[in-house]
Amino acid sequence: MLRRQRELRVNVHRVIDGLLCALAFSVAYLIRGNLPSWPALEWLVGLLGGEREILPFNEYRTAFLLVVPVSVVVLHFQGYYNRPALASRRQTVWQSFKASFILPIALVMGLFLLRGDTSDVARS
Repeated sequence: MLRRQRELRVNVHRVIDGLLCALAFSVAYLIRGNLPSWPALEWLVGLLGGEREILPFNEYRTAFLLVVPVSVVVLHFQGYYNRPALASRRQTVWQSFKASFILPIALVMGLFLLRGDTSDVARS
């Protein structure tokens, strides 16, 4: 009975984590698309090789659809869902840090494999 409850709780956490990653992607797009024209931000965007204007959200649909399952899989392989109920903060932060380092790399690799032409993908 406890095993079933734990499996249910882990599955609910996986869904919530996927939705949080999707929300973070959407909020990052909104923030990036509505940057005020401050000189420091303009300089930073230019330094990173980006454009002031970004493509419509529809152009990022593939990346958005990849973020949710890949984030859950990366967290799973980092052992995020197999830790004890009273895990140390250090362990939780370390697993989150590793996942947030691996996720962008996996996302870029997935986009590269799904899209042959990457010339229209913004770098910033």
